[in-house]
Amino acid sequence: MLGLLGIIVAFLGLAGTVFTPLAFEVQRPPPIKFSEAVVDIGVKIKDRIIKKEAPVPPQAKTDWKVVAAIIASALGFIGVALGVASWIRREDSRISSVAVAVGVAAIAFHYVVIAVGIAVFLFLFGLLFPLSG
Repeated sequence: MLGLLGIIVAFLGLAGTVFTPLAFEVQRPPPIKFSEAVVDIGVKIKDRIIKKEAPVPPQAKTDWKVVAAIIASALGFIGVALGVASWIRREDSRISSVAVAVGVAAIAFHYVVIAVGIAVFLFLFGLLFPLSG
């Protein structure tokens, strides 16, 4: 029973880890046009010249992308813990193993993506610039 619960929680963590970057890409604001940027810079220069009192900086906002990544990793960790508890209780070892494996994948997904990117870069670099000859 704990193993199945661990699998469910770990898959939720893995789904959160995989889809978090996609969800936050949708919320990215559109790029600022050059003319708007020039006007904004002009207003800032004018404010400095007339020494207008600087506005109070806004309070720090919560970075929801980081919060989502932490929650996804925590769900992966809980999945691993439930998988280990399932194994300790002598439940089916395959279910326990799946819960642990998916939980570890949820925790390490970002690092795996980076490692695959580095491996592809090195492979292509080796094809383009061979050491022999």
